Amino acid sequence: MDNSIINYQEQTRMVAERSRDLDTSIEQVMRERDGAEQRLQILEDKLGHTTELYTQNATFVNQINSLNKLYTQAYRNDSTKVAGQLDHQISQETDKLKKLSKEITASRYSKEGIANDAMVAEWLNVLLIKSKSDAELQILYDCKAELDKELKRFSPIGSSIKKQEREINFAERNYLSNLQALNEAKLRQKNLQLTSATFKVLTPPAVALYPESTKTKLFAMIAFVLVLFLVCGVVLFAETLNRKPYDKWAAQKLIDLPVLAAYPRLKDNSENSVLCGNIAKRFLGNVTMNHFDRNQTVNIINVFSVSKGEGNSLVCEVLKDYFETIDAKPLIVDWEKDFNHDTKYYLLANSIYDFCVNEDNMELMPEANVIIVEYPPLNMATFPIRVLNTSALNLLVVDASKDWTGMNSLLVNELRRFAENGNMMVVLNNSDMDTVGSFTGMLPPFTKLHKLRYALWNLGANDREK
Repeated sequence: MDNSIINYQEQTRMVAERSRDLDTSIEQVMRERDGAEQRLQILEDKLGHTTELYTQNATFVNQINSLNKLYTQAYRNDSTKVAGQLDHQISQETDKLKKLSKEITASRYSKEGIANDAMVAEWLNVLLIKSKSDAELQILYDCKAELDKELKRFSPIGSSIKKQEREINFAERNYLSNLQALNEAKLRQKNLQLTSATFKVLTPPAVALYPESTKTKLFAMIAFVLVLFLVCGVVLFAETLNRKPYDKWAAQKLIDLPVLAAYPRLKDNSENSVLCGNIAKRFLGNVTMNHFDRNQTVNIINVFSVSKGEGNSLVCEVLKDYFETIDAKPLIVDWEKDFNHDTKYYLLANSIYDFCVNEDNMELMPEANVIIVEYPPLNMATFPIRVLNTSALNLLVVDASKDWTGMNSLLVNELRRFAENGNMMVVLNNSDMDTVGSFTGMLPPFTKLHKLRYALWNLGANDREK
């Protein structure tokens, strides 16, 4: 409405067509004018100074200007009657111009010997064509400027018309949706009015003085008991499927060997961790010495495991450190450095002196009071059976965090058949602090919470020991 546009699509199409036609007309008129200028230049060269007689004549120049004005008026005017009058005036002025040109002619021939009348007539026609083209071109340029204004009037509308259409469409769909929802609500209201017309109130509404009795408490107690039984069942089921020797009783049940001690899993080098390690080391050394023969000058401890990575080397180092602290002379014999387990000397040996071939250890053995022998895993090599009964203690190192498989039981049972004096025992490695505390007593930190937890773990909640 602000730009007085009725049909944007149709009007823009018409403006575009007018612009295209106008550009075509401008191009055609420019070609005619350029052709007339070239022909005019050629004729002026041939006529020589004759053309100066015309161009310097004031009457001739005024007549040419008058014709240009008539041409301009003819192109600008759209009335048929006025256009006929202008054409008649142009014809009269043209005849006058031709008559004037004949009077101006001073010489009969040009410098090339050609008669001046014919060339002057042609030159005059070309001059009229050029004047006509200039007038027409000026009119076309004016129309082009007006058309550019029209295009600028249409241009801002095209960018916003789609947006306005979307807003109108959205508002229309929103209105139709609301109208449909209103119609549905009225239909439901009318349906309720029709269907509830036959209802009769049999019991008038009343406020209860006391709440009705419910079985909420009973249901809550039943749910609590069921959840308790479910949790206990899950725990017992998980315990039944658990095949890890995580503590003394689980290890004795799975391995069927007495558990001598447990060594903790030390995560860092803090003061509490170092203290726990020292306590576990002292306990392991003390219970190991309880199985020594006091009449023997050298006691041998055999350390082995079912598979690699159970912690044999760690247990050997812990025992060596303990015996060094009590001024004993311990010696470690390692299967990876000190003897070859693939020879007959190892398999048929009666004592470690039969297969230990390391010269350094052979020199240290006579001076040692305790010899700690680390054997290869049972799943890698056969254990020398006769060595079992000649040693003071045979320690089976078991990782408490790994599952105990049937193959492990088979290897241990096969080896236990040859142990005569019952000196084959288990050492749990990589155990948690509670399991180690069941052997050594409560481990640090000695806080109230830790004391209570230790008492509950050992079924002594009423323990008042400080």
